[in-house]
Amino acid sequence: MFARPLIAALMLATAPIAASAQTAPAAAPSSAAGSTLTLKFEGVKQERGTILIAVYADAASWAGGAPARVAMLPVGQSHEVKVPGLASGHYGIKVFQDLDGDMKLTTNPFGIPIEPYGFSRDAMGAGKSPDWDAASFDFGAADAVQTITLR
Repeated sequence: MFARPLIAALMLATAPIAASAQTAPAAAPSSAAGSTLTLKFEGVKQERGTILIAVYADAASWAGGAPARVAMLPVGQSHEVKVPGLASGHYGIKVFQDLDGDMKLTTNPFGIPIEPYGFSRDAMGAGKSPDWDAASFDFGAADAVQTITLR
């Protein structure tokens, strides 16, 4: 399931970024001279909790390794966060809205998430995270926007 690596990565988020969110590099392809990726969240039905964000730079990390960046966005403030300093490359994003504040994706007894979640390119998997090819996108030298719908 996609939640375990995301939860571990998001526990590391400590450095402040735009929109009162927090982000921290992991083993990352990031650069102070890189571009800014703006993440916009749609489908936010409850104005509470925190959106926890993990940005992955390759298929291996997507499948269970460390993300390139992590961030936390308090929902009541905004539905948008900026991730500055990303190098050009291929990225994938996993997010969930932590409604109960436990820093974990809450699931029912069958392992189905009961907190809102989403992926870059609005990709969906069959009972698991979508494949890297379905969720990943190219990020170039110019600033860009990714819109993610929480489900």
